[in-house]
Amino acid sequence: MSAARKRKLDLLDAALALVERDGWHRYGALALARETGAGLAEICAELGDRAAVVAAVGRRADISMVDLAATDLLELTPRERVFELMMRRFDALRGARKALAALRNERALDAAFQGLGNLRQAMRLITEAAGLDSSGPRRAVLLAALATAYVRTGNVWLGDDSEDQATTLAELDKQLDKIASLLPAAESTPKAG
Repeated sequence: MSAARKRKLDLLDAALALVERDGWHRYGALALARETGAGLAEICAELGDRAAVVAAVGRRADISMVDLAATDLLELTPRERVFELMMRRFDALRGARKALAALRNERALDAAFQGLGNLRQAMRLITEAAGLDSSGPRRAVLLAALATAYVRTGNVWLGDDSEDQATTLAELDKQLDKIASLLPAAESTPKAG
């Protein structure tokens, strides 16, 4: 990892710690600069406001979510692929859970998750990585259904402090059952990227 990339991640972690401690309403570039000693220009370029922090958290989760070999998904059904990818994203967000819970307490939770790092982008990544056909008019329906399943599961995930995340797993399973008609039971392997 490059020094610049590590610096961005360190600043993001510091921003999340600041939010956990003081809440989202007190977060700002100046507060983060004061906390970290980083330059205001550097912070404004990356994490200048709350929306930028939430987007950065989402980008980090997306990268972690798809950080696996395609062969890890090949033996799974499309539904299992979606399940695996969504759970990988929640796992990647684990370190930000307290900050996200604070967001829930200060704003509407659905808005928080929809704003969480470009939820639409995350759902597009899931459809691509899972090898789902998301072309034409079907695309909007599939992306909306996946986003709804993700947000509803996210509501449960925020309160699931168990080590095995059994409640979250059960909720995601239930949500994917609701959109089963959009997820083929079996198909050929995902397209090579």
